[in-house]
Amino acid sequence: MKRLLRTINSHDFRLFVVFAAIAALVWFVEKLRQEHVARVSIVLRCENVPERYRLTAAAPTIEANVVADGFTLLSNFNNLEYTVDIAQQPKNERNGVVHATIQPRRWYTLIASALPDNIRLQNIISDTIQIPLLTIERRRLPVVPRINIIPQTQYCLSAPTTLSPDSVWVSGTNNVIDTMSAVYTVEHTTLTPNDTTTLTLEYNLPEGVECEQKSSRLQCFVEPYTEKTVEVDLRGVGVPAGYEWRPFPRKATVKFAVGLSRFESITADDFDVTADLGDVTPGTNASKAKVRIASQPSEILSVSYSPLFVEYLLERL
Repeated sequence: MKRLLRTINSHDFRLFVVFAAIAALVWFVEKLRQEHVARVSIVLRCENVPERYRLTAAAPTIEANVVADGFTLLSNFNNLEYTVDIAQQPKNERNGVVHATIQPRRWYTLIASALPDNIRLQNIISDTIQIPLLTIERRRLPVVPRINIIPQTQYCLSAPTTLSPDSVWVSGTNNVIDTMSAVYTVEHTTLTPNDTTTLTLEYNLPEGVECEQKSSRLQCFVEPYTEKTVEVDLRGVGVPAGYEWRPFPRKATVKFAVGLSRFESITADDFDVTADLGDVTPGTNASKAKVRIASQPSEILSVSYSPLFVEYLLERL
């Protein structure tokens, strides 16, 4: 080991390493000066694409063998390209997608002349290339806001929220547009207003989809609410033919919360409270029916009522 270390650290060994490195460099440079055959990828730069189509993101390539010295190949290996006029290429449809058909071997002379002067085209390996052309579509879709509105305690929505615009025109490639059923806004955290509020909601569009507008305005109408009680006449449902029913009591008490602006306008006539006698057979001992609210105003909250069951008599007409 000591002898090996002395040899490595000796002046003669160091000179040997230097001359060996110089010789290797001279050999490498000489090799680079010589011509070589290399397989390269030539990028097809597509231009003049018809307006109703759009290319996929990745540029297509063709494989070819070229001849050039090593220096030229190293400096141009990833920079070879050829421009293709898509409008002039034949089109065909496969699986519902239009393709531009390219046969690069027919363009040998054109591709060869497009390469740098110090690179010679030997042969083209690629045969037929199919370039997908996605169709541009335009559709009008509804806007769906992604926000949860929960008014603060003792407040309520006094009217339905409004969205403007509530639908928009979007355009994009058919493979994306065909999967869209709506335009969704950027998701927001829960909003807890205590007054009428207007928000600007931006759209969350898929990549490659364009829209005439960038956002919609959402307006929510908020006001304090109070409780109200009304007495509603009970309506019998399924009363046997030839009979008249007499409920006890004849009215139901309905309690609900309502915004101050609608307190006076909502009355007992806005409710339909029923008792179901559909399963009753005249002459049996059944004397109670279940009570339910069949319809009510949409803008009220926290509805409760009594009684839940009502006693009754059936009298023959």
